[in-house]
Amino acid sequence: MELFKRKDITGFWFRLKNVATNLYMRANGNGIETVSYRSGDDKQFRFIKQGKYYNIIAKKTGEAGTKIMSTVASQIKLKLTNASSKNNSDDQYDIKRLSDGNYYIKDISTGKFLQNNSTNAVTLSGNGPRANKRTKWRFIEVEAIENSNNEKDDMDVFENNTTTVSILNNSIDDALNIKSKKYIE
Repeated sequence: MELFKRKDITGFWFRLKNVATNLYMRANGNGIETVSYRSGDDKQFRFIKQGKYYNIIAKKTGEAGTKIMSTVASQIKLKLTNASSKNNSDDQYDIKRLSDGNYYIKDISTGKFLQNNSTNAVTLSGNGPRANKRTKWRFIEVEAIENSNNEKDDMDVFENNTTTVSILNNSIDDALNIKSKKYIE
């Protein structure tokens, strides 16, 4: 099952949805939290490759421009700063795609995973996605126009030997569209 087909996540804006809570990551002032609604630029993140790791860039809440996500290791939390992309270990994350199509984001300075905790903050956890589903994130690509709030439809693709079926969820009008290359019995 494919949730996101790109092998390279750099250069695109994404909404990050927690798999366990179904809440969206949000840049709130100088911190990171999760909320139930997906609209708004403050729920858009971009990944900048720095060697084998990534910087995570967030759109500012209600302002033009972006901030970079940093780890405050002593408080197991994240903050946003105005610094530009850099190779500082507090600003670098290992991002891996899991076999189910979701991702984990691991802070390289602490070796801990970004999680959506029970108070809707995004914090760090020593338990990875096998033990803690709150460390699994779904990446939902935002259309190429950076200021757009339009998400591409979430798409799951199921394949057998000769047939591909796409199930498209359009949450704007609560419609479910099923496309098939040929009739399935």
